[in-house]
Amino acid sequence: MTDMGTFKKSGIPILYPGSSVFGNTWFVDASASDSNDGKTPDKGVAKIETGVSRAGENGTDATVLVRQGFYQPASVMALTSSHNGIRILADHIMPLMAGKNTKIYNIGGPDQIFTLNGAHNVEIAGFRMWPEMAQTATGIDIGGTTGCVGTWIHDNAIINVEAAEMACSVRMGTAECQYILIEDNLFHCGGSVAAATGIIDWTLATRSMVRNNHFDIIRNAATSCGIFVSNAAAPRGRIVGNYFNGTEVGVADMVAQAVYTAQAMTAGDFQIVGNHTVNLAAPFNAYVLLNCVLGLNYINETAAVSA
Repeated sequence: MTDMGTFKKSGIPILYPGSSVFGNTWFVDASASDSNDGKTPDKGVAKIETGVSRAGENGTDATVLVRQGFYQPASVMALTSSHNGIRILADHIMPLMAGKNTKIYNIGGPDQIFTLNGAHNVEIAGFRMWPEMAQTATGIDIGGTTGCVGTWIHDNAIINVEAAEMACSVRMGTAECQYILIEDNLFHCGGSVAAATGIIDWTLATRSMVRNNHFDIIRNAATSCGIFVSNAAAPRGRIVGNYFNGTEVGVADMVAQAVYTAQAMTAGDFQIVGNHTVNLAAPFNAYVLLNCVLGLNYINETAAVSA
C-alpha cells in the first residue's frame, strides 16, 4: 500500500492529523536530522525547506507537518506548480490569539519566507513568523511572478516590530491571482502607504477575501496602514470582520489607517464590511458598510459608512 501519511500500511488507513489521502506526508522536527527520509514522525527532517523540497519532488497534494520548534530558513521556500495542493501545517494549529510555539524566524535571512508562483491550492497554517525587517521584505509573497489560484493562509501570527522598517507580511497578486483567503491571523506589524505597502499588500488578486484577522498596527502615523489595495484591477474583493488597532496609543493620535485603497474601484465591486477599525482612508468607490470607525481622518469619497 502506498504511504499516504497513515499510521499503518494495510487494512483501513488511519490518517495522521493534517495528512491527505491523495498525497504523501512529510514530517519536520527541529531536533531531527535532514538525513532522515521524513516519511514518519520518528524520522522527520530538520528543516521546513527540506520537507517542502521533498514534497515538490514527490507529487502533488502533499502535506508537510511541522513539529513545535524554532526554525530559521537559510533560503526562500519557493512553491511552484510542482507543489500544487501542498499543505504546510504546524502540528498544533492554535486559535487566533493563543500563543503559537512553532516559530519561523527570518530576521537576517532572505527577503521572503514563502513565495508562491504558479502553485495552486496551497495552505499555510499554524506558525509564528518573523519576516526579514527590510522595506523590500515579505513574509508570504503570493503570485510575485506567476499567478496562483486557491491560496489559504490562516491561524498564523506574523510579527515585525522594527520601527525603522515597514515590512509587508503578505503580498497577494503582483501577477494576477484568484481565490485567496486570508483569515484568522494575528498581524503585529507595520505597513506604509508612503512605501506603497501595507501589512497586507493587495494588488492583482481577484475574487479574494481578507476576513476575521487581528491587526496590531505599530508605528502609528498618517501613512501607516493595515491593508493597502494598490490596484484597481482587484474586483470582487472582500475585507470583512477584521479588527484593526493602533498599538502605540498617544503616538500620532492613533491615526494608523485600517484600509487604504489607492485606486478607484468599480462602484460596489469591492466591499469593506463589518470591520472594527482605527481609521479608514480613501475607499474610492468601495462598498463600505457596518464598520465601527474610530478616527478623524476618514475621507468619505463616494460611499457612506455606518456605525
